[in-house]
Amino acid sequence: MELSTARAQWGVPLFDENYQGLPAKSFNLLETADRFSGLLGIACFINTGLEQGETVTLITFDSPENILKKFNKLGFDYTDMIACERLFILSYKTTFTRSLNISTDYQALFTEIEDLSNYKATRLAFLNADLLFNLESYNLTTISVSKIHQAAERIAGTILAQYTTIDDVAHRRLRSISTSLLDCYLVISRKHDNKMSLEVKTYH
Repeated sequence: MELSTARAQWGVPLFDENYQGLPAKSFNLLETADRFSGLLGIACFINTGLEQGETVTLITFDSPENILKKFNKLGFDYTDMIACERLFILSYKTTFTRSLNISTDYQALFTEIEDLSNYKATRLAFLNADLLFNLESYNLTTISVSKIHQAAERIAGTILAQYTTIDDVAHRRLRSISTSLLDCYLVISRKHDNKMSLEVKTYH
């Protein structure tokens, strides 16, 4: 496979060896089977950026305090990185989804995120990213995925957005549309022995 665009290491060794990292200027979407897998996948992405001297912004729909507690339980303490503005945590209310419609301006959202991060961040990490999309119908989901993909192409950095699937109609629709429109769609699932398994559904 010829890699024609910039890549940034995710922090998952086998993936980075096989794919040379995640595509930059792209909305890379990670579906996980549970919240633990999601936090771990995002932590790998955050840690790798911080270790390489990058600045990272985490966007969440939970409170920063709760998110930091969850990361601490996994063994990741980001207190110092926040204090020196190497890591920004932006918390949006879950009511954000109520304002999603056909005219949603994702470019404005990304500009706001960049502004709140003092234009320092070269990595954007999202938790519960399914809340960014309008999942009410096939057409609205398609429009949402297409528009956020186009907006991400203008970001000077790498994005990894995670959501935990509940295997309902809306999430199955999101998976189907995202694998056809996005450059990179990843799935972390659980095997019968409870081990995590990574599947690359789409990668361009």
